[in-house]
Amino acid sequence: MVKGALAIVAGYVGMVAIVVATQPIIVRLFLPEAAPGRLTRSYLAANLSCAFVAAVVAGVVCVKLAPEPRARYVGVLAVLVLLLSLLSAVTDREHPFWYFGVIGVLAAAGILVGRVVVDGW
Repeated sequence: MVKGALAIVAGYVGMVAIVVATQPIIVRLFLPEAAPGRLTRSYLAANLSCAFVAAVVAGVVCVKLAPEPRARYVGVLAVLVLLLSLLSAVTDREHPFWYFGVIGVLAAAGILVGRVVVDGW
């Protein structure tokens, strides 16, 4: 049980680390300095793409560290990330409302893809 919880935490921390590391690059490349606070379509697309890749890595990390049945822990991580993204919709006023549903579903799907990358279908 503890090993499974640590696998979930490690997957989440890995995903957050990738998002935090790529965010300044995405901001610099896709947000014009002339319009601060205005999110462009290219910024949102790049942000969602990086989040998906980070979620795939989270799924791989989780499944590599989790005990059997590994799918259970990956599923918990996917649901946790989905719920956290929906909770962010309440607190974040910078992004459009639809963004949180999309990023939540994308991240949960990415985590499940990470499991498939390791374990196969």
